[in-house]
Amino acid sequence: MSLACPECGAAAPRGVVAGKPYACPGCRNPVLPADLPLPAPAPATAPAPAPEARASRAPLAILVFVVLAAAYLGAYELLTAQAKRDRETLLRLHGPEITTFPAPREAADPEDTTKYRAQVAARDRWHDRQRYEALGRRIDGMFVGLLAAFAFQTALTAWVAVRSWRRSTSKAAA
Repeated sequence: MSLACPECGAAAPRGVVAGKPYACPGCRNPVLPADLPLPAPAPATAPAPAPEARASRAPLAILVFVVLAAAYLGAYELLTAQAKRDRETLLRLHGPEITTFPAPREAADPEDTTKYRAQVAARDRWHDRQRYEALGRRIDGMFVGLLAAFAFQTALTAWVAVRSWRRSTSKAAA
């Protein structure tokens, strides 16, 4: 039976029984004497346990890459869907020559209705061409932006994976 204080090792005062707490005369901490003997302290020169063999993290990294790519592809498709639909509508309406519509010339006299209507139609075609090109720039810009973000996030994920791998191998070697 151990009645000594586990903190400072001071002997218990007279009359102490197991199961009743007392104040240690050395450090004044409360002590609950037990019938069980205290475990022996571990030797200071005990070797560290061997680390467990860890499974490769490559499948997890590949899975993260695929999920990340799918998320970016989905975001691209969602963010450019309306622009693609509008662009297809303009292409169906005007045909492939929409990319070659010239800018309208000087304004026609409103008195000459034939020339004025031709000038208004040319102006409308020019605006449709401008809209078609603006939609194309928007789609291309979204692609470049999301591709850059994907590349950055992939590089960051690879950096974290390599750093984690190096730490785990350095701990295993130590």
